[in-house]
Parts: sequence; C-alpha cells; structure tokens
Amino acid sequence: MLWVRAFAAVFGVTAQAAAAVLSAFFLGLALGSDLFGRRADRTPRPLRLYALLELGIAIAALPVPLVLILYRSLYDDLFGALAGAPLAFTLFKMALAALALVPATLLMGGTLPALGRAVVGDEGELGEQGGRLYAANIVGAVVGALIATFALPLWLGVPGSYGLAVGISLGIAALAGWLSREERLQPPAFERPAAEPAEAPWSRRLLTLALASGFATIGLELLWTRMLALVLQNSVYSFGSVVAVFLAGLSIGAALVAWLLRRYPAWRILRLSLLATAVLVALTPAVLTLLTGGLQPFSAGGSWLTDSLSSIALTAAVVLLPVVAAGMTLPCIWELWRDRPGSGSRLGRPTAVNTLGGILGPIATGFVALPWLGLGPSLAAMAVLYLVMAEAGVPRPEQPRWGGPERAVAFSALLLIALIASPLSLPVASVEAGERIIWAKEGARGAVAVVERSGDRRIKLDNHYAIGGSAVVAEERRQGHVPLLLHPEPRRVAFVGMGTGISAGAALAHPEVERVVVMELVPEVVEAARDYFEPWNQGLVGDPRVEIVAEDGRNHMAGTKEQFDVIIGDLFVPWRAGVGALFAREHFETVRSRLAPGGIYAQWLPLWQLSRREFDIIAATFLSVFENVTLWRGVFSPSGASLALVAHADGRSIDLTGLETRLAQLRNSDPFEDGFLSELTGFMVLYAGDLSGQVGDLEHVPMNTDRRPRIEWLAPRTLRAVMAGEASWLTGPELADLFDTINAARDLPGDRLLAGGAEPRLYRTAGADFYRAEVLAAAGDQETAQSLRARAFRTLAPLRRPGQ
Repeated sequence: MLWVRAFAAVFGVTAQAAAAVLSAFFLGLALGSDLFGRRADRTPRPLRLYALLELGIAIAALPVPLVLILYRSLYDDLFGALAGAPLAFTLFKMALAALALVPATLLMGGTLPALGRAVVGDEGELGEQGGRLYAANIVGAVVGALIATFALPLWLGVPGSYGLAVGISLGIAALAGWLSREERLQPPAFERPAAEPAEAPWSRRLLTLALASGFATIGLELLWTRMLALVLQNSVYSFGSVVAVFLAGLSIGAALVAWLLRRYPAWRILRLSLLATAVLVALTPAVLTLLTGGLQPFSAGGSWLTDSLSSIALTAAVVLLPVVAAGMTLPCIWELWRDRPGSGSRLGRPTAVNTLGGILGPIATGFVALPWLGLGPSLAAMAVLYLVMAEAGVPRPEQPRWGGPERAVAFSALLLIALIASPLSLPVASVEAGERIIWAKEGARGAVAVVERSGDRRIKLDNHYAIGGSAVVAEERRQGHVPLLLHPEPRRVAFVGMGTGISAGAALAHPEVERVVVMELVPEVVEAARDYFEPWNQGLVGDPRVEIVAEDGRNHMAGTKEQFDVIIGDLFVPWRAGVGALFAREHFETVRSRLAPGGIYAQWLPLWQLSRREFDIIAATFLSVFENVTLWRGVFSPSGASLALVAHADGRSIDLTGLETRLAQLRNSDPFEDGFLSELTGFMVLYAGDLSGQVGDLEHVPMNTDRRPRIEWLAPRTLRAVMAGEASWLTGPELADLFDTINAARDLPGDRLLAGGAEPRLYRTAGADFYRAEVLAAAGDQETAQSLRARAFRTLAPLRRPGQ
C-alpha cells in the first residue's frame, strides 16, 4: 500500500504507473517463491531461513525511498529524453520499479515456503496445514491494508508509516531467530503415502491452472475495483476497503480448504470451487445494481466511521463470496501437486506460477479487456475463464457424469454469463428523471459518460458528476478569464485539468495567447470534450494553438521544462484518490519553477467541497511557496462558491488601467457574455483580498505534503461529517465571515499588487457585502440583503466610470 502511493507520487496517478509497481511487486514474489521454496527443502533450519528472509526484507526496503529521490532529481532529463516515446518511458518506469522493489519482494516471496517447511510435517497434509498458514498470512495482510489506509499516513505520515513497516519486519526476524534456537537440526522427514501414486502427469495441468487462477484473481480485483467505483466515494479509503475485503475473502477461502480437505478429495473441492466462482462472478453486477438501486451513489449517512463500515459491508456483500471461492484454488493445487518432494518446493513452485499470472491479470484487464470489451463483458469473460478452468484444468481420477450438482452449477454459470454479457447488464452511468446518456465509453483510467437533460450536458466520470457542464458556461469560462486578465500579456498558458474544456477554451478568446497546454488524465474525457462540448469550449480540441496532454497533470508539470505566463489549476474534487497531491507543497514548488518572469498561478478551490480546516491547510501550504497571493471569487452563490488562490510570481503590480483596456478587448472577442467581465467595476468585485496573514492564524496550520498527505485523508472524512450534520462546507455564512475577517484590515499588502490606492479595499469591501447579501437572501432575509446591496453600490459609486 505504501509503495503504490510512493511510486504514484513520482510516476503519476496513472494505470501505467500502477502496473509498473504491481508488476515489480508480483515479479519479486514469484521469483522468491520458487527460489526459496527449493532452498527451504535443503535447509535443516527453515525457521532460521525465515528469520533471515525477514531481516533481508527490512534491509532491502530501506533503499526504496532513496531510489525514488534519485529518480525525482533526474526526472527533468528523463522526461525530455523519453516523453516522446511513451512506451519506452513506461518500460523505463517498470525497470526502475523492479530495480527498487524486486530485492525486497524476492525475499518476501520466500517467506511462505520457508514457514511452510517449518510447519508442515506430513506431505499429505500440505493443503490443510498450508491452507491454514496461507489464511493466517492473508489475515495479516488485511490488517496491514486497513491500518495503512485508515490510520498510519494521517497519524505518522508516510515516512513514519514506512519506518514502522520496516521495524515490524525487524521484530519478526528477531522473534523467528529466537524461536529457531529450539529448532531441530533435521525437520521431520516427508513420506509419500504408499497408496497414492505420484501424479507427475498432473503437474503441467496444475501449473497451468495456477497461472490462470492468478491471472483471473488479480484481474477480477481490478475489475471489481472499477465496478465499485461507480457507487463508492472513490477516495483513498474506498480503495483500501476493496483491497481489505478482497484479501479477507482469500483468507477465508484458504481456511475453508483446510477444513474441507479432511472430508473430501482435493480435486473435487477444486472443481466445485471454480464452478462456484464462475457463477458468483457472473452475479456480481446484478448484486451491485440491486443493492444500490440501479448504481446510485452509495452513502449510508451517519458519521464517517459508520459510512466507511457500510461501504466495506457493501463491498463484502458484492464480492466476498466469489473471492472466497477463488481463494480455494491455490491451497487445493498445493495438495494435488506432487512433482517435487518437500513442502517448500510444493508451496513455492505453484505459488510462483500463480503470482506470475497475477502480473498478467491487471495488464490484460486494464489495457485490453476494459477498453475493448467494457466492464460487464470483461466480467463475463472472467466467469467463462473459471468455467474453462473447472472443465479442462482440474485433473481428476474419475470421469464426470453428465448430471449431478457439478453440471447443474456449470449450466447455471453459462446462463448467468450470457445475461451479464448483455450491454444493458451494467450501465456505465446511472441517470435521473429526465436525463439520458448520449455517449459513453470505458477506458483504462475510468468510465466516462455524457449525460443530457433539457439541453444541459454534463460529464460523468465513474458515474459521478465531477467535471462540470454546459449550464454554467459563464462561471466555467470565468475560471479561465480571471487569471488571464490579471496578466498583462499571457502568451503561454497551461491548464492542469480539462473536463469539458470550457474553462480552458476561454483562453482562445484572448488575442495575446499563442500557446495553450491542457493536461487531462482520462483520454475519454478529451473525446467527450471534443465531440459534445465544442460549442461551449470554442473548439479547444483541434485548435492549432492547443496541445492536449493525456497525462497526470502533476507528473507532466514536473517533467516539462516549458515556462508559462499563466498556469491554472482546475476545480478538483478534493476527496478523490490522488487529488490531494495536487494541493501538496511539492506540486506548488514545481509549478513555481514553471512560471515565466511575472507569471501568475491560479488554483481554483471548490468551497462547497472543502471545510475551513482543509481550506486553511491548502492556504498555508500555498503561502509556504508563494509570497504574494490574492484571493478572487468565482461566483457569488451562497452554496456553490469557488475561490482562486492567485500567486503573483515576482510581486509585479496589476495595472487597473491596462486591465480595463483588456476587458474591452475581451467583450469584442468572447462570444459568451458575462456581466462580471463587461467592465472594470464588475470584474473588481470578484477581488476578495490578500491571503497573507489574514485567513486565521495560518502560521500554525499544518501543511499538506507528500510526506503528510493531509488533504487526501481528511477530505473524505469531512464529506461524511457534512452529510451527517457534524461539519459544514466553507460556504454561506462561514464564507461571509471569512470575507469580513479579511476586510477587518483597512490596508492589506496584497492590495498594493493592484496599484490602485484605496480602490482595492473598496472593491473587496463591496464584494463582501454582495456575498453576504446573497447569503441572507437565500435564508429569507430579503430586507437586510437589499440593505447590504445598497451599501455595496454606494461603496462602488466613486469608482464607477461614466456609462458603467
């Protein structure tokens, strides 16, 4: 869990980056299982071998952060050399991940065979005792996944969590070493039961079955994670919950095999479990659809803890039974595989092959099955694979009859698979009354749909509205216009985040703009913006001035050496997994290094998705990198307010006279009307003041960094707290109070950036009154709201030009 996060911070939050880490992880496990399985059979003290392996894991894990630091320091040169060859860059990342992780994971792969050799004393009990050992091992993995998700990064930070993990390995090594003192020099000899033949001809089929099982099991984990993302919050907690439930299912399956082997032959257990897996996999979309009322976003209400437990319960209700059935496969193969004597080899070789399948599974499903088939048919294909494994892969001493429970289960699975393969079985997105899906596409990075109602088009990513729509064109374009107008001559512009492309399209209305670079993580979102939002984004995709980069925005900004006059960060959903990194100090430092002299960086914040706590953390982090920061309103909505943190790289003042001239030019070039941008006074009431030292006591507020990723862990909790009535967003009265706090100071350092004498103070005072009036009007106090509006107009009266 910690490695995936650490590598995502430097590789980017992309499917290729995750594949690089997982491939290196599983490769090391596979090699270690086979290598140390054979070694365990030759050693007279396997428990001591286990202690040495754990010691080696701790030592080998220590250099991993250093490798990532080295990679980060060389990233600019690597990006320049390999960015034009994405396949070569991906292979390089995979090689680097392997270099960093394989030494530790190779040793990890040897731990189960070494323990198995120390524990299992009778070859005939390998499936039973090995299953118990495997189950216990995975129970530990469940605990590790949960605490690494729900507790450690927030309590200890990432380095502290990593140090704890290394320390635990050292403690295990010391304990195992101490216990090995009592270990006898010769472990119990293995005796093959005379009544059982050596089923060497079965070995090849069993290893093939182990490979296919690993492929399907890890492939299903990816598919189910994508499927559950359609209804869950998609935060870091959601991913950890799915992983924990998945591991728990594997543990239960292994323990169940250990119990069943006392009563039934291994081949029969294996065949029935594979058939059951096929049936249950085919049922999962229907179960999810039924439990969520047609894929409606899931929320149990109540506290964050209650909602998290409910999300885990929903995940378990959908996938636990099929995972339990799938988890029975490997222990059964251990029991049946008799090609080599000794428990170490018999645990090691099938486990190694099974793990190799785990490398191929996510690659095939993520980069082939999902883009080509879609989620529903991909699950159907996995169910078919389990049927084929049951029918063709399980060696059995007797011929099955065309009847009985096994065939009934097989035919039931075929029927369910036929139903799930229907394109209607698992929609990409749910729709509300009056909505219709006009386009949808699934890819390696998400499921994208364009939904329309009464002429309003919106984009859904993984069944969640997160990327804006055409009904608020003026507001979205304003997010592009405001930072561009604040710069006297914005020639080169970058947008981190694209969505509909409406905000980025605003740049095309500015005649000075020569180049626009737009970064969007999900390629299918770019397609949707091109084909369904062209009237509102001014043909952004395809304009010769525009370069679309389908890449993680933070990763691209870290690699490019290009300098920009204006960089604009989109309205990101703060609780989505990976988004917190875009509010980290390290990212802000990268952006600062990409600003040209006199450059401006604007990071828009959705205040209807942030509490005062998260806002203060982001603000404090921003101020730790940028000295001159002003605040600008996006809208005056009491419940949907947005705010931009605008960093002025070198403190160059803004000429209000020049700004008025540029507003006049924009009126002629922009086909969309916006009252706030029609004249100077309207634009300047968007000015909310200076950030430095005014928003609470920010010097004591903790920052958001890669080492302490507070936003990614706190924002999902705040969401649930708000839904439970235990917290509130930074909107309405709370935001009005914030504006009043800023205006309590008569003169602010940031006001001087506007080079207008007393004018900036009057503008921000009037803007604060306008916002408070909207809040009161929404609450039903029209009289006081009208009084505040009148006061705001009186404040602005001396500043208005003739005709305004």
